Amino acid sequence: MQIRASALLALGGLALAAPASAVVTIAWASVGEPGNPPDVAANCHAASCGSVAVPYRIAKHEVTNGQYAEFLNAKAAADPLGLYHPSMDSDATAGGITRGGDPGSYSYAAKPGFADKAVMYVSFYDALRFANWLHNGQGAGDTETGAYTLLGGTPAPGNGLTVTRNPGALVFLPNENEWYKAAFHGGGGLYFDYPAGSDAQIACAPPGADTGNSANCLPAGSPTGVVADVGAYPLSESPWGTHDQGGAAWEWNEQLISGAFRGVRGGGWGTGPAYLAAAYWVWGVPTQEVDHLGFRVAAVFSECEDGVDNDGDGRADLGDPGCAASWSLREDPPCQDGLDNDNQPGIDFDGGVALDLDEDGFVDATFNPATPAVGAPDAQCVGSPSRRSEGSCGLGAELALLLPALRRAQRRNGSKPGHSRTGSGG
Repeated sequence: MQIRASALLALGGLALAAPASAVVTIAWASVGEPGNPPDVAANCHAASCGSVAVPYRIAKHEVTNGQYAEFLNAKAAADPLGLYHPSMDSDATAGGITRGGDPGSYSYAAKPGFADKAVMYVSFYDALRFANWLHNGQGAGDTETGAYTLLGGTPAPGNGLTVTRNPGALVFLPNENEWYKAAFHGGGGLYFDYPAGSDAQIACAPPGADTGNSANCLPAGSPTGVVADVGAYPLSESPWGTHDQGGAAWEWNEQLISGAFRGVRGGGWGTGPAYLAAAYWVWGVPTQEVDHLGFRVAAVFSECEDGVDNDGDGRADLGDPGCAASWSLREDPPCQDGLDNDNQPGIDFDGGVALDLDEDGFVDATFNPATPAVGAPDAQCVGSPSRRSEGSCGLGAELALLLPALRRAQRRNGSKPGHSRTGSGG
């Protein structure tokens, strides 16, 4: 991996809709506030760093050994594309997948205790093929077409130096702006220096010692690190609700840096905390497969969350195709349509956002930000059924609008001011 001169590293459920045969479930974080200003103080290779024109979703967690093993079982019985790396078995620290059987009938399994750890030893092209497989519905879904078109049928595709995301991609590798926004953006022109919603340097800590600004990285003076389970630092999520965008695995992104190099961000389990900062980006050769390099996927924003009446049934979001039909009966259109129905400043809402904090499918808390930026509650929305019952498709445009404020309010440490770094939107 090539490193910037300023960063001398020692590198050493919301489920995606899919057919019944799908075995990999992704927990998504929805990233709203489209067209947000870029981070003008950023150290990015991408233009308009952190600015994304549309809402999107990004995986809360890095792809795990358990998820990748399912992919291998579906698509690598013979493995002509080199989706499996032998060090996934032989490396006792970072390798998490075993392979058995003979060519043509290989089978794969996560090692005991490794199913929920981030998969390592994956190339940039492995990550694209996993995204294609999800895009195509898993199972027998193709790895060479879909979100990306990969030519040649070889581990390094013939068009690998120029491959880009296809129009209509449903699941994909995030580009640098999408990755950066999910990690560091706190709403409006606010950006944090570290991916736990803080400007204070993140602390490397073992799982179970999360203090709200912690990560799976290498503490000073430690000779070696350990790989924790994804999501092992629940108090240290990003403002948009992602986990481990600092630490655990360095992560591939789509960014084409120069020639063959692709973007890598986030620091890893074997690096110090300084390399988890927004100011550091590195790059790697896309065929590189090493013990600290993994990835997470992103996806288009669900029709269940875009605040639009996509099917023309008179209701926004919850009754649209891809959402459970029963939820349309619990929807109050004036409270969920993403419009300012009462002519007060901002999108109307019902006085609070219903939250499923433990993701068990039922509302267990409400949050009232009490901010004039979103307008006063509509009289017809207060206490509406749409706030008392929650479906698997989200809560509409108002949640996407309020999420940055919500994430900050949920933090235990209230002294994380961030920087207001507003530029001209990108």
